[in-house]
Amino acid sequence: MRTLQWTCVVIAVTLTLSLSGCNGGRGSASPAPAPTPSTPPAPTVQAPVGLTYSTLTATYGVGSAITANTPTSSGGAVASYSVVPTLPWGLILNSTSGVISGIPTVAAAQTNYTVTAYNAGGSTSVALSITVTNGKPTGLTYSDNTPVYTVNTPIMVDVPTSTGGEPTQYSVSPTLPTGLTFNTTNGMISGTPAAAAPAANYTVTASNAFGNAPTTLTITIDAEATPNLAYSPSTVVYTVGPGHYSSQGE
Repeated sequence: MRTLQWTCVVIAVTLTLSLSGCNGGRGSASPAPAPTPSTPPAPTVQAPVGLTYSTLTATYGVGSAITANTPTSSGGAVASYSVVPTLPWGLILNSTSGVISGIPTVAAAQTNYTVTAYNAGGSTSVALSITVTNGKPTGLTYSDNTPVYTVNTPIMVDVPTSTGGEPTQYSVSPTLPTGLTFNTTNGMISGTPAAAAPAANYTVTASNAFGNAPTTLTITIDAEATPNLAYSPSTVVYTVGPGHYSSQGE
């Protein structure tokens, strides 16, 4: 009887150990992590190459709008542009399109300017040679090109304007009527006419070292207005005899 009991105990212990060994490994271990999907590499951006402009060497005149200077390049699309050193006064580089445009306002000696085109993949550059000359005046006109003045009446100053290069001197031919003054530095006409004069043409020329621009003024000077003389009463009837008169009228 005792032998049977020990046999049952041994069988029970063996069964318990067997179950514990099989279950223990799986029960205490953490589950394996799910595989992480791999991130594809970012596409490579191709850098721009071969940057050039429609005009690489340019000479512009002060006061005249330039023809837009347009860039081209190959490779990747350009995201932005920059230029070093700063362009001459009045010229502008569009940082998105790279186009150079504007109206030069100050003369500038020949200078090389480096324009660079960028994107995320890299950059490419080109050198531009730009010179700005003063240029000759153009489009001269006056605030009044056909003035009519009156003798002994001060005139409103007649002021010139022009495009192109800045004038350094002015001249007029023939000489203006007596009493009018012509300023050879700024071209302004002022003064008080001293005598009547019929309509006449006067050529004014604005000049600088690069050329000149003429315009024609037609000036008329009317005589001074005659004051109206009136009596009161306007009609008088006199009677012969000392100290006697009668009047009729307004």
